[in-house]
Amino acid sequence: MCNKKNQYPGQKNSSGGFTLIELLVVVSIIALLIAILLPALSNARRSAIRIQCASNLKQMATANINTAIDRKSFYPLSRRSLNETQYNMDTYANPIGGWDHTSWVNVHLFEDFVSNGVDMEAFTCPNRLGTDIFWERSGWGWRLGYYTLSGRESSGTKFTYNGRKWITPLKIDDSPELAMLSDMNERNTGSPSGSSYSHSPEGLLWLVGQYVDPDEAGSDGGYSALNDGSVQWVPANEMGRFAAHNGGIRQGYWYDSPEYDPAP
Repeated sequence: MCNKKNQYPGQKNSSGGFTLIELLVVVSIIALLIAILLPALSNARRSAIRIQCASNLKQMATANINTAIDRKSFYPLSRRSLNETQYNMDTYANPIGGWDHTSWVNVHLFEDFVSNGVDMEAFTCPNRLGTDIFWERSGWGWRLGYYTLSGRESSGTKFTYNGRKWITPLKIDDSPELAMLSDMNERNTGSPSGSSYSHSPEGLLWLVGQYVDPDEAGSDGGYSALNDGSVQWVPANEMGRFAAHNGGIRQGYWYDSPEYDPAP
């Protein structure tokens, strides 16, 4: 008759397996680690996207300044419908007229951005990649995932919302605090109609059929590139609300320069 080995209470059996209690402890520890690490991983991903977004705007701002240097310090006109002759004007004395929207640029400016080193994916915030309405070519020009605020016309139809206008930088030596480019944060976005904001804890916010300010929507804010070439993060509750369309139909949110007209 074989003798069994003596076992002390709590000692693993000779097969080397785990008791049910031990398995439950391991599962609990794994669940706890996941709960601790997931927010950190989410924050790291969000930070990486924001760093890339700021880098995109820096690329575009540098390209825009380089283009202006070749044009006697004048930024090229941005309007989406310009032909090559109009685009190459070095004066803004004669307004072109017609509809304009700050998320659109003409094909000539787009080509100059590319020739000055802007990568194709840099034309929109990483959170907007995959949304087909942005970063597209049409008969008017290119629609980007960022606002191009330089080279817009300063005479004729103003970009005005609720009696307040913003000022487009026309030259490199204009005020350094004028916004040159910015994240696309928009109330009354078209197709689908609603509001869209580039940065939130979950990424892109798109509120179909809702017309709300960024902080109400849950946006964290957005980046703006200023006329001195710097890129600034602007919290949602500090962004100004302006006309992003020269008919005032759509309003955008970006760096609120002290140079802009005060609200009436």
